[in-house]
Amino acid sequence: MVVCGVSSGDIFLSLPNPFGDNVYVLGRTFQSTNESVKISIFICSDPLCFNALYEFEVLIPSHVLHFDDDVKTARFATLVSVVNSVPLFLVSWVFFFRDRPSTSQLPRGQTLHTAGFHKLARTFGEIEHKYVSLKRFLIYSVAWSEASSTALPSIAITWMSEYLRMTSVQIGAVLLAFFIGGIPGSLLGNYYSRRYQSPVRSAQISLAVFTLNTLGAGCFLRADTHQWTYAIAFVWGICNGWMRPQNTTIFVTISPKESGSVGLMGLYLFASQVLTFVPPLLFTILNEVGLPMWMGLSSIAIFSFVGFIGLISMGDYEEARKLVRRDLITSE
Repeated sequence: MVVCGVSSGDIFLSLPNPFGDNVYVLGRTFQSTNESVKISIFICSDPLCFNALYEFEVLIPSHVLHFDDDVKTARFATLVSVVNSVPLFLVSWVFFFRDRPSTSQLPRGQTLHTAGFHKLARTFGEIEHKYVSLKRFLIYSVAWSEASSTALPSIAITWMSEYLRMTSVQIGAVLLAFFIGGIPGSLLGNYYSRRYQSPVRSAQISLAVFTLNTLGAGCFLRADTHQWTYAIAFVWGICNGWMRPQNTTIFVTISPKESGSVGLMGLYLFASQVLTFVPPLLFTILNEVGLPMWMGLSSIAIFSFVGFIGLISMGDYEEARKLVRRDLITSE
């Protein structure tokens, strides 16, 4: 859990999530003298720790217990997951989800069942007609780029198991390399964002590297060269830890602040998940029609490339920021 703040309603300090998982934002805005201060709590899961637990709690015991097939390992992993999850869920639901006062009043003539839909409709209309850069960023960049990075692990596991003939231990090591790569990836994203004074340019570089790395993996990796998979996965992890913090930074700096941070972050999360089913579906279709599995893996590059084009189509980033800044000053 990381707490970060933004002053003057201009720059939203977005600490990068180096492990590439979804970031959930809870925001509250209040007035302090003559400036607006936004405090946001970033709650992010830590896949690196989870992968380490997977290594120690599943793979090593499976090796010690001499499980001779992946089915037994999967059953043991399910049991470990239940044992780990039940006490954590009990503690969170009993001690942390408590009653709290409302942060807004219910508009006249609306109910709890309809108020959220009315607010979303107003927000969508405002973004559609006024914040065109934000609309294009969400539809053409976030939706497609997040689809590629989110679907990659599930597709890659099938590809490594069936095409590269790697064992479950080797696949676990590849996933660990992927998550570790997110740490230098977040640092690279911060470096290029500062160097070019634009998170958009930084995100473009990360998507270009991701696309080329995916095409290289599909075209050149085979069962007899699977040892290079660890390096490929590390680069994927770098791109993943690089891209997602930049996307979050772009979003919060070109979003209308008066629309509410929680609702807007819900819109961002929707855009980041709406197309995640498409890459696995395309991979399955290509595999079922008899095409080589390396072509299915390479198809992920289509989505990251469209995300790259989406960043170009959103227009001038600085102009989008100035529009939000002017509206914030006017509303005050």
